[in-house]
Amino acid sequence: FTPDNSPLPGNNVQALASTPDGALWIGTLHGLARFHRQQWQVFTPDNSPLPDDFVYSLAVTSDGALWIGTKSGLAQFHQQLWKIFTIENSDLLSNEVVALTPSPDGALWIGTRRGGLVRFQKQRWQVFTLDDSNPSRNKVNPLLFTSDGAIWAGIPSGLARFHKQQWQGFTPDNSDLPSNCVTALTSTSDDALWIGTNDGLARFHRQQWKVFNSKNSPLPVNNVKALTSTSDGTLWIGVYNWSGGGLVRFQQQQWQIFNSYNSPLPSNNVTTLTSTSDGAIWIGTNTATYDTRKSSGLARFHKQQWQVFTPNNGEFPKTFAYFFTLTSTPDGAVWVGTGGGLARFYQQRWQFFTLENSDLPNGQILALTSTPDGALWIGTGPGPVGGLARFHQQQWQIFTPDNSPLPGNFVDALASSPDGALWI
Repeated sequence: FTPDNSPLPGNNVQALASTPDGALWIGTLHGLARFHRQQWQVFTPDNSPLPDDFVYSLAVTSDGALWIGTKSGLAQFHQQLWKIFTIENSDLLSNEVVALTPSPDGALWIGTRRGGLVRFQKQRWQVFTLDDSNPSRNKVNPLLFTSDGAIWAGIPSGLARFHKQQWQGFTPDNSDLPSNCVTALTSTSDDALWIGTNDGLARFHRQQWKVFNSKNSPLPVNNVKALTSTSDGTLWIGVYNWSGGGLVRFQQQQWQIFNSYNSPLPSNNVTTLTSTSDGAIWIGTNTATYDTRKSSGLARFHKQQWQVFTPNNGEFPKTFAYFFTLTSTPDGAVWVGTGGGLARFYQQRWQFFTLENSDLPNGQILALTSTPDGALWIGTGPGPVGGLARFHQQQWQIFTPDNSPLPGNFVDALASSPDGALWI
């Protein structure tokens, strides 16, 4: 169907939705169309209350109402009646409604351009913007969900917690957080939160803080780059700066240091860590500037045994020289994000995904997580080409600012919540 052979108002189809009566609704840059039983009906500002010809998004809520996001406001069409919402008569902060999605609880979520994210339910509006939530600037990394349902985020001013619709901010000024540069987050089996910063490690539990650094503990250096924990309560810490670094195990108040001098660790520049269900620790490293004897590589440590994978020993392509992120999926596979692509390790075999043999939008893999449905989510960037990728059952799905409300192509932090939501 085109404007030449049908009443379709424009070739640029921006959105599609179907209503319970079986009708298909089509949003275009030149109006809204309804197609039902081979009959067309076209809506424009000239013949209807539609706020604008430019239709960005469509959604249908559980009551059968059609919602239309346009360049000049939000419209609801239900039982032949129109309702229009704009910045003049609602809590919307922008008239450009670029994304719409209903949630199972009956709320409508509204993504706007320059006006934040809005939740609308039972005539009540809730607006989330960069100004009224603690992540007051665009940089949000790292992210962690804890067992109480809270999400924790490292932000430029320190640490933020979002729980039950409330934000709480922690900085060196209002807490014992060692630095506002938060580099890593994890939780241990006792529900303690561990925070890595560029000036030490902090433990936050039951509103109490404890700080560890190179002066009051065996930490080799203060710059914490990675954290993970295992089910037995052991905390693993990756540290590095110009003078030293390595891998640290903290268990039952005992410290153990592993580095490239006393172990097979490929490099002291530990950049990422993850643990698997079998109790193994995976360590991603990059070349240490002060120790060129060792190159970047990946290591697995389990039951006091090491297994090392590097480009030099043939385990990795040379282009996979930088290791940025690690995660494991419920099937027992370990996924590795590198500077040259994505790698999967399963049953002692490697599989490599690159721009040439997959739909990856960018070869630099900066963030990885999995959701309860078994899907792997991949954050990529930087550069003009990048974005967010979903890989599930051998199928790829790519999200960018051009085809979704994703604010940018540079995705460097991901977390999934128990309800299946993805935080980016």
